[in-house]
Amino acid sequence: MRKELVIPVLVIIIAAAVSMYWYYGDRDDVRIADLDAPDRLGLHTANRLSITLLNNESVPVNVNIDVKNAFVGKNGTSLPTSRTMIFKDSDSMNDLNYYQSKISLAEEVTLMPGENTIGIFLGYVVAGNYSVEVRICQNERLIDEGTVIIEVPLPELSLQLEYEKATIDDFDFYRVDGYLTNNELSSAMHVATKVTVTNDKTGEIVSTKTYNIGVISYGTTLISEWNISHLNISNWNDGPITLVEFAHNESSNVNYMPLTSVVKGKIGDVYRVNVTSTGYDQVVSAEIVMPPA
Repeated sequence: MRKELVIPVLVIIIAAAVSMYWYYGDRDDVRIADLDAPDRLGLHTANRLSITLLNNESVPVNVNIDVKNAFVGKNGTSLPTSRTMIFKDSDSMNDLNYYQSKISLAEEVTLMPGENTIGIFLGYVVAGNYSVEVRICQNERLIDEGTVIIEVPLPELSLQLEYEKATIDDFDFYRVDGYLTNNELSSAMHVATKVTVTNDKTGEIVSTKTYNIGVISYGTTLISEWNISHLNISNWNDGPITLVEFAHNESSNVNYMPLTSVVKGKIGDVYRVNVTSTGYDQVVSAEIVMPPA
């Protein structure tokens, strides 16, 4: 090696050594013993990541905890560590101890000798697979790091339609009930659901109504929840998404409020009821014909 290269190379080696020592050098013996989090977590659902830290020193030590992707907001961006709340010495997020001991990750955390368990809230409003990264630092030096993967699924939506018939005097009444079902862990919110009634012979749209509904994880929601017991149609109490009146003679002058999706026809008419729900990258539909063939 030529002499003019020796000094620059030595400077680089020394600088690298100093950097490695600064990053990994003199520090307390603290390690991540365990990261415990659910494999799957629903949207709009709070849970927690439990971090078990092992302090092998004989005295308390202070560290900083940096966590990425513990909370993810509407735009898919992880909230800053400084806005993530943690709690200590509590097995339940609803425990009073949480409110007495919650601190920000922006602060140093004191670890007693031995094992220390710290809980960090998890929450997501955007579906995806998230790598929750935990870094333990001291005086801006990395001590240890670890990662857990959490799957946040989309809701899985489906629609079901049912009907019931009642005959009173010169009228046949058909009610159509609609149910939105969610077959996944994530709850669904603000699902736009449109009910369209079409005259099956002419193709004319005779009624439209839009609902904005939600459904919990692995749950089913009745699309319309109006009470119609005052209408005295059979023993019907809860309101259908659509009420179809078939008159044997003249149509009635009843307005059937609070129902707004009401169709008045005559015996021999046929109406097609279509329900379409849109949300969470899904479009699901169901149809039924009144009266049934």
